[in-house]
Amino acid sequence: GILFVLHRYAGKVSEKRIITTISVLSGMSLLVSIFDIGVWGYFVILIFCLGENILYPFMSEVLNYRTSENNRATVLSVSSFLRTLPYVLLAPIIGSLNAMGKLEYFLVGWAIMIVVAVSVYLLHKKKDIQITLTESD
Repeated sequence: GILFVLHRYAGKVSEKRIITTISVLSGMSLLVSIFDIGVWGYFVILIFCLGENILYPFMSEVLNYRTSENNRATVLSVSSFLRTLPYVLLAPIIGSLNAMGKLEYFLVGWAIMIVVAVSVYLLHKKKDIQITLTESD
């Protein structure tokens, strides 16, 4: 449903807005998940799922827009690999912290990393680009 809305208003979709919104919501969800939120935890999971399912096709479109035709397949393959790499690297850390009952260290640390990454992105991103989403997503 959200991707349908993004397609419909593709002329108003900007790279900065999408990346910043998803990042801020993800960081806030990480911080909220520190607390015993019970059933509200479904909203945290929903935000993460929506964020990933919006960001992945959006970033593919951004990469398509910025990459020459000769390098496009390689760039998209490397992007897919880099998308899964953090899961592989962080799984042992998350599991270990969870086993020790200190998962909140990861949640706060990752939220801080998101804030730093978005801040650096916004400081270095001078020009915002309007992205036209294709119908094949």
